[in-house]
Amino acid sequence: KIDAERIVVIYNYVEPFVDVDQRQKEDFLIKHHITKEDSILLFVGRINLIKGCDVLIQAFCQLITLRKTLKLFLVGEIDLPQEFVETVKSNTSIFVKSSTNDTAIYFNVSNIVVLPSRIDPFPYVMLEAGLVNKPFIGGKTGGIFEFIEDGVDGLLVEPGNKEELIQKIKYMLDNSNHASIMAENLNKKVKKIANPEEYINIISDLYLSK
Repeated sequence: KIDAERIVVIYNYVEPFVDVDQRQKEDFLIKHHITKEDSILLFVGRINLIKGCDVLIQAFCQLITLRKTLKLFLVGEIDLPQEFVETVKSNTSIFVKSSTNDTAIYFNVSNIVVLPSRIDPFPYVMLEAGLVNKPFIGGKTGGIFEFIEDGVDGLLVEPGNKEELIQKIKYMLDNSNHASIMAENLNKKVKKIANPEEYINIISDLYLSK
C-alpha cells in the first residue's frame, strides 16, 4: 500500500577492474595449459547449491563429451555435496581457484560468465561481466531476472534446469556474433546505471529533494 512515487530503485555500482596486459593473459593461459582453441566458462562466487553450481558442473561434464576444448573455472570456496567435490577433483578441465578480490584476470580470459543461481538478490558478478564486456548467462531469479533482458543483454535459464543451461551455453558458443552483441548491450547498461557517479547523483538528488 506504499505510493509507488515514494519508491526509488538504486542499483549497486561496480568499480572498474585493474588493467590486465597481454603478457599477464598469455602467462595465465600457458600456466593452465589453455590454447587459443579452448573456450572458458567462468563462475565467480560461493560454489554451492544456491548458486546452482551443481547444475553447472553436471551441464559442463555433459558438454565436454562433445566439446573437448571447453574449460570451466570456478573461483570461490566450495560448499557442495561430496559427490560434486569428487567430480570436480577428477575432471582435468575444471579449475577451482580460491576466493580472491583480484578476479580481473579470470574475467579477462573467459569467454562466457555463467551464474545459474537458484536465489540471487543482485550479484556483482553480473555487473562485472558487463563491465568487462563478457557474455552472461544467469538464473531466472531475483536481481538477475530484474536486470537481464533475455536475448538482449544476456541469457536467462530456469534455476535447476540442466538441459536448458546446456542449450544456452551451446547457443553462446555457436553464435558468437549474437553473444558479442549481448555482451556489448550489457556493458552499456552497466556503465549507464551501475556506475559510481550515477549512484552518487541519485543519492544526492534524493537528499536535496523536498
